[in-house]
Amino acid sequence: WRGRRGLWSSIHDLRTRVLPLLGYRNVAVQHGREADDLLAAYAESAEGSSVVVSTDEDLLQVIDETVEVHNPITQLTTTLASFDLAYGIPPRDWAKVKAITGCKSDEVPGLDGVGPASACRYLRDELPKQGTRYNRIRKAMRPGGLIRRNYKLVRLPFPGTEVGPIVPDEVSWEGWNAVCREFGFKTLKFPRSIRGGGR
Repeated sequence: WRGRRGLWSSIHDLRTRVLPLLGYRNVAVQHGREADDLLAAYAESAEGSSVVVSTDEDLLQVIDETVEVHNPITQLTTTLASFDLAYGIPPRDWAKVKAITGCKSDEVPGLDGVGPASACRYLRDELPKQGTRYNRIRKAMRPGGLIRRNYKLVRLPFPGTEVGPIVPDEVSWEGWNAVCREFGFKTLKFPRSIRGGGR
C-alpha cells in the first residue's frame, strides 16, 4: 500500500510540478479515465492533422483522414490507407475487433481461438458461416454476450471523457534547469555554453 501511495504521489508531482516547469501545457487527467481515452478525445477534437504517438493498439480506432497513429517502438506510422490495406475494415470498427479478441493490457477477455485476422474476416463478412469461429462470434454478439460487454470497455473515448483545447507548449532549456534546481539535480543541468539560447 505504501509503495502504491508513493507511486501516485510521484505521478501527481510529475503532472502538477515537473511537466509544467518544463513547459508542457497539455497535461490532462480525468478521474475514471485512462490515457487512451484522453488521447482519443484529443484526436477527435483537434483541428487539422494530428499524430497520436502510442504503442497502444486500441488507439488505431481513432485513425481517419486527419489522424495517424505512430508507434515509437516499431517506428511505424499507421495511416488511413495503411490501416485499410492491413485490415480491410474502417478504423472505427477496430473497437469491434478488440471486443471480439480482447485486450490483455486492459484485462478485457476475448473469445479463445479468435484473433484479429478472424475478427476482421467476420466484420468483412468473409468468415465461413458454417465454421466454429463464426458461430462463437455470433453467439457472443447477442445481448448480454461477451462482445457486447467488451465493446463498451474498448470503444474510445469512453463516454463522458472531457479534454480542453490544445495549447502550444513552451518547452525550453530554462524550464529544464528550473526542474533541476527544484529537485536538486546538479549534474543534469545544461551549461549555458551548450544551450545556445534555442528551444
